[in-house]
Amino acid sequence: MNPQVIFLHPLNKELTGVEDFYQQLIQSSGAASFALDFGRVTYIQPHYLMALNIGVRYLFHHSKSPIGLRNLNDQVLSYLERMNFFSISSQWIELQGKLLEDTWNRNPDTDNLLELTTIASEDDVVQIVERTRRVCAPLNLSNLPQILQILSELCSNALYHSGDNKSCALIQRYWQQRKRKRRVVCIAIGDMGCGIRGSLATRFGEFGNEQSDYLSAALDGKTSRETGRGGLGLSTIETTVDQEGGYLWLRSETAAIFSRGKYQRRISPSLSAIPGAQVVVEFSAPMK
Repeated sequence: MNPQVIFLHPLNKELTGVEDFYQQLIQSSGAASFALDFGRVTYIQPHYLMALNIGVRYLFHHSKSPIGLRNLNDQVLSYLERMNFFSISSQWIELQGKLLEDTWNRNPDTDNLLELTTIASEDDVVQIVERTRRVCAPLNLSNLPQILQILSELCSNALYHSGDNKSCALIQRYWQQRKRKRRVVCIAIGDMGCGIRGSLATRFGEFGNEQSDYLSAALDGKTSRETGRGGLGLSTIETTVDQEGGYLWLRSETAAIFSRGKYQRRISPSLSAIPGAQVVVEFSAPMK
């Protein structure tokens, strides 16, 4: 039986493009098998890599068959290989073609990125936090210690309380050239577990009518997950992106909040239903 082919839109847009990607998956999820066609994809931004990892898991869950990947150009192939996508997602995908002969000689101590990494143990959490410290160093963020503590909590929550043993994180530093050149650090964490509402309702009971109510409560620091630690973590990150540049994107189930600060939030309440939770944080600073 021929697979349902999903022709991906370019994966180099802002976060709204992630929703376009998820909508493509939802509309096709009734098929028995799938293939993703990358013919229109010239390159992939970091937040899309996390969405792609979650997307192939989502399709595999529905079809129980590996998801074919076809028509990847050399740049996309090289990036996905460098970011460890083919290894992390190997049980859910089938590359219809060959990897490049010249693969990356990975440096485990690089200060530029952390490849897509499964959060399977406390050691993984420590590794993610330490790499974030090094990757963020050139930005001179004033409250980096607090950010690292929050990141540790987010990873621990994904590890212990999402109900998903395949949650992942990635970090990438790159340079953005628009009106002026800036250093940008992107941190992404994603799982396909119980979601923010499921996690908070376990401890506090149902206290809202909409998914977005729970996301807003998490951002406002009114609640915490099962660890009982903090609860102000996302609020602190939101303050940091407001003061120092960047954004925070929080997505769970059918809702998302995009924030550049507490008074600069954009709530999207009726999105495609993708299980679990995703957090993307970008910090940016001018090149000196």
